[in-house]
Amino acid sequence: KAQVGKAIQELYKSTLKFNAIGGNDYKDKTLFNNQLETVKSELKETIKALEDNDLGELVDGSLDLAVTISFLIAIIDGNDSITKNAPLYLNPEDLTAEELVPIIAQCIDTENYIDALGYVEDLIYQVNGDAVANSMSVAESNLSKYILAEELDKSGYSEFDICEAVNEKGRYEDVYSEVTTYNDEEWVVFKSKKDLQNNEVYPKGKIIKCILTFKEPSLVVYA
Repeated sequence: KAQVGKAIQELYKSTLKFNAIGGNDYKDKTLFNNQLETVKSELKETIKALEDNDLGELVDGSLDLAVTISFLIAIIDGNDSITKNAPLYLNPEDLTAEELVPIIAQCIDTENYIDALGYVEDLIYQVNGDAVANSMSVAESNLSKYILAEELDKSGYSEFDICEAVNEKGRYEDVYSEVTTYNDEEWVVFKSKKDLQNNEVYPKGKIIKCILTFKEPSLVVYA
């Protein structure tokens, strides 16, 4: 349990770093509504995974819920205490996934986000996967959406080249890049104003994957 708890806490730290590089400051209360909608979207996918008996998607959904709810709580608190003092219940009642997912849904519906996160941690611990490796893989995958400006310079590609390549794929429109600084390092972040696949518009821009660096999470699931 201690190892799983430590891995989950590191995932929360990585989540705050991911959002900071992407221009999302947890002190900005205007992010709340959008983040809550993201949480609800991840919940729907997790419920569907449970209904479909899709263990891989259930593992993925539990980790995505941990990422999105932890940042929602950071926005509510206006600080990074979630990275130091998360619930970390780790399923003392030995609840099954079939029991945990409805409880998580109820907590979100009643705006009890702290307990929602605690039960999500229980779910991560309970589902039949390598919780430590999977938490690390998701953290690595999320940060791989960005590229260090120094690495981009060495790649031989420009920001414009990547924006054009993504535009040509047809899913996103109005793709652009931003350069941000985090811990004295310059990062290039790619965003889009419109997702044609989902027919959604993002006035402030949606973070999209850098095609040079992105790595899909490699989740370990036991049959």
